[in-house]
Amino acid sequence: MKRPFGKPATTHAQQVIQLQRRGMIVDDPTAAAFSLQHLNYYRLSAYWLPFEADHA
Repeated sequence: MKRPFGKPATTHAQQVIQLQRRGMIVDDPTAAAFSLQHLNYYRLSAYWLPFEADHA
């Protein structure tokens, strides 16, 4: 029996907004959304991990 995912999918633009809410400075949201579309949010998260305040 398949269970539905607990969280709804977010668009790439929504992911950019989420990153901005968390403090990331995004000069070009359109370019950031394009990058997320091709690279994936979770793949990129390993690269910004050292810059997070609680991972210092």
